[in-house]
Order: sequence, then C-alpha cells, then structure tokens
Amino acid sequence: IVNKIDLTLPPNVNKQFYAELFRFFKKYENEYYDLRKVKKIFDKLETISTNNSLVFLETKLNETLKDDKIDLSFELIESKKLYIERINILGNSITNETVLRSALEIDEGDPFNQLLLAKSVNNLKAKNIFGSVRSNTVLGSNPELREINIEIEEKATGEISAGAGFGSSGGTVSFSIAENNWLGTGKKVETSLS
Repeated sequence: IVNKIDLTLPPNVNKQFYAELFRFFKKYENEYYDLRKVKKIFDKLETISTNNSLVFLETKLNETLKDDKIDLSFELIESKKLYIERINILGNSITNETVLRSALEIDEGDPFNQLLLAKSVNNLKAKNIFGSVRSNTVLGSNPELREINIEIEEKATGEISAGAGFGSSGGTVSFSIAENNWLGTGKKVETSLS
C-alpha cells in the first residue's frame, strides 16, 4: 500500500507548475502500489517540465518501506546544462535513416535529457525490426556537448510459410509471405494464397 507521495523541487522552480500532480498524488495514496502509476507520474513530471521549459531537470525516485506501506519520494534535481552535438546511428544497413530518426524523442542541438534518450531507445525497440538497440554517450567537441551513439542490430524481418491439408471433403494448400520492414520503411506487408 502506498502511504504517502511527495515531490521535492529545486528552490527556483515554481510549485504551481506541478499543482495538478499533487492532486494526483492524493488519489494514489492508500492504494496498492502499481508500477504503471509510478511510470505515469514520471511521464507527467517530464511533460510538465518540458512544457514549462525546465529541460535541465532530472527525476530521482526514493522508495522507503515501512511495515506493509511504502513512501514514494520524487525529487527533481537540476542537472548540468548539456546539449546534444550529434546523434550517430551505427549498424544500420537496411532501414531508412528517416524511420530511425522519427522514433527518437531527441535531436541534435536539444538539451541532453537521459529520460528522453531512454524513451528513444525504447521507441526503436518497439518497432520490432531490430535484434538489439544500445546507446552510449560520449564527450562532444567541448565539455557542454555530448555525442550519442545508438548501436542497432537489424534482424531478419521476412517470413515465409506453407501448409497443406487433406480431409474427407478435399485438400487445401496455402502459402504466405510477410515482410515487417518493407524496403527499409518500417512498414509491414503480407500476402497469402490458399
């Protein structure tokens, strides 16, 4: 059971930006702990921060267990002001660059945000056309800039199936072909014949 939820903000951040979230906390207190609701809180924190141009804030969560109840303490911390100098996508030979870049929540020149980078990697994984997706961050041309390397491993996306059956009313033959990354555009194409 969630006992209480609180949010700690840096002194220079207006508490009114997060008023809606404090109301959500009250609804969630004294209910069963639910990881989806915790993720929803993270998403709301990120949305509110982005909408109010508070891009250099990172969210930290502390969970404290007391008997059969849990306290959730979210803390917004001002991070170092870093910007993305370049995003390198490595290991791509089939998929169009635009398909990959459209899945990213970040772009070159944006403030560096670890949460948005993690969302971008998850978006690429969700396309289900890559065997693995990994990212790492390296120092850019100066201390305030970062380069992001996203390494992808493309997997076979085509499927062929054939079947035959025979029964008292006759026989059937079927054949189908499917491609989950048609011409590198990330589109699914399927055809079948019976």
